[in-house]
Amino acid sequence: MKPPVVITIEEQVTDMHAQVSAGESCTSVPTYYMHTLPWQSKKFAAEIRYYNTEKCRKLLEELLAHYNLFTFEDDEEWSSGQRSEYSQQADTAMQTFRTLFCEKAGFNCQRSTEEQLARSYQHSDGGELLDMMALWCEGFFAQHEKKEGAAYTRCEVATASELRSCIDPVTAPVYSEYHASLWPLVELVEMGVQASRVLHYVTIVDLPGKLLRRILSFSHG
Repeated sequence: MKPPVVITIEEQVTDMHAQVSAGESCTSVPTYYMHTLPWQSKKFAAEIRYYNTEKCRKLLEELLAHYNLFTFEDDEEWSSGQRSEYSQQADTAMQTFRTLFCEKAGFNCQRSTEEQLARSYQHSDGGELLDMMALWCEGFFAQHEKKEGAAYTRCEVATASELRSCIDPVTAPVYSEYHASLWPLVELVEMGVQASRVLHYVTIVDLPGKLLRRILSFSHG
């Protein structure tokens, strides 16, 4: 079996994008475009795979560390570049916590989330908070089918627009104050697009630049 050919969406996927997304690539999660998935019986199909328990916990641990560093461990010796980077990481952590847990007690608004994180840091019980978050993540996938310990969902449809309707609500990086979303826990998406000529010959991999380093660290760390 030949290994996938990794190329950019812009280089080779013109006809496939006309079928799938009218020229807009998926930029929030790694996406593999292939002609047919092993279980696919319709023209368009997708499998959305989430982080397993270990990777979810590693993500949450990393986010907590980023938030705590900038919020509670300010260092006057940080350069302006470091301060900007740490600030962005802390903002990302807060937004991710709110995206995942806004329906949970203690995370239902920005202020309560900040207070919860501050109490956890001050009382040195960050492990307990991490345990609670990890348990919530496990609960999100309690009813999902699992493959190699990771939850997944599948859909197969007749048209490209139906495929986008299946994928976008789960993977689009949309933030809501009141409704939780699991998109930060999506590890990858595999799409089968039988209407594409290109995908007869190659597997196209769309890797979001901002997430690439983190994704690879989870996969190999």
